[in-house]
Amino acid sequence: MPLPTDGRVVGCKWVFRIKENVDGTVNKYKARLVAKGFNQVHGFDFHEAFSPIVKPIMIMIICTIALTNEWNLFHLDVNIIFLNGNLDGTVYMVQSPRFEVSNESLVCRH
Repeated sequence: MPLPTDGRVVGCKWVFRIKENVDGTVNKYKARLVAKGFNQVHGFDFHEAFSPIVKPIMIMIICTIALTNEWNLFHLDVNIIFLNGNLDGTVYMVQSPRFEVSNESLVCRH
């Protein structure tokens, strides 16, 4: 669709990854299109942001409670990606690389 006069457009890029089996052979190729949300302006493109973090003092408290109660602790690393996040407003994104139509002024709308 054409970009409205009051709309702002965010960029995008492809992220590629090769999933491997235990023996190192290729299992599958994965790709996803990612919007570059870091170009947005607070109050204009978005109204709130949330980033879950853990402070070192919280880790110390949890370890102390676990040690006091003789609980087992397990460690897990998690990469957080908001694939299913809800968008409250309209987001306009440039056409994805290698998928442009002849009219470069058109954008993707979500």
